[in-house]
Amino acid sequence: MTATPSGRPLLRVSPEEEGMKLARFLERRLGLPGGMIRKWIRTGQTRLNGRRVGPFALLSAGDAVRLPPFALPPEGPPPPPDLAAALAGAGLDLAACTKDLLILRKPGGLATHPGSRQTDSVTSRLAQALPGLPFLPAPAHRLDRLTSGLLLAGRSHRAQERLHRAFAGGKGIVKDYLAWAKGTWREEPCLLTDVLRREQGADGRERTRALPGGRTLRPGEILPPPGPGEARSLVVRAGLLPGRSLLLIRLLTGRTHQIRVQTASRGFPLLGDGRHGGPPFPLLLLHAWRLRLDADLAGETSPGGAFECRALPDWPPPYALKEEEAEKALARLQAIHPDCAISPG
Repeated sequence: MTATPSGRPLLRVSPEEEGMKLARFLERRLGLPGGMIRKWIRTGQTRLNGRRVGPFALLSAGDAVRLPPFALPPEGPPPPPDLAAALAGAGLDLAACTKDLLILRKPGGLATHPGSRQTDSVTSRLAQALPGLPFLPAPAHRLDRLTSGLLLAGRSHRAQERLHRAFAGGKGIVKDYLAWAKGTWREEPCLLTDVLRREQGADGRERTRALPGGRTLRPGEILPPPGPGEARSLVVRAGLLPGRSLLLIRLLTGRTHQIRVQTASRGFPLLGDGRHGGPPFPLLLLHAWRLRLDADLAGETSPGGAFECRALPDWPPPYALKEEEAEKALARLQAIHPDCAISPG
């Protein structure tokens, strides 16, 4: 923070904050209510590069935002020198990072965002671990509280916006999950398509269920674009135990509890998924194992022209698996749905 010649507080927009709206920038920087911020802007007490603008004016790196003389932003601590150590101190495991992204390894049982039933979350732990950053990373998508695995967070406003657009459009990101299900799943790869609906249960809590008429299709069948609420997943059996199947699942759409509902509706609930009839287990055996991102999303490329991250789950015997088991299943999946393929719809 600097000051104008008249002594008014002046904030400089960092490169990580470029593209933010003025009101949102001030809310994040000052931690003050939005109504108060908008009043300052409306009455001209806050100016951008010396000019009066509206609350939705877009910011560029280096812009100067003048504040009222009584609005002194708190001096935060400096950014942590060791990102991985700072995250570990808040109970978060850094799987990988690029100049634009953090890839976290979320444990099962931790919510992605805070809610009415829990305050502890990945979002709150990021705020605890990284208070000195000009732009606080936040998850760009959601994993169910009980689901473990890889979770993306943008390190700048621009990166966060790119991720949100990619998830909304279903392009540029490939997400592969591993899960153990009750029963013996078919050997040949299959495409699951269902219409999912959120309904309120007798206990007052919302639940997702698959409507009658869901289909299990052979890959290659021509399909129209997904309709409202339709969920599609590509499934390959990766391993077998007596009465149990290890599945590799690629999400082609992103619906609430999609994998859990689609497998359970076919009589194959996941282990530890009591909500959908799964066998009792201390944890839900569903894990986001692999992420692949187009180069422009990651801000960094690997030899294949894109960025990829993998993290095996920490499952106990006999459900623990080796990298080569997942790799064999991935090769079968790639043969029918390469990473570069555009998802249906």
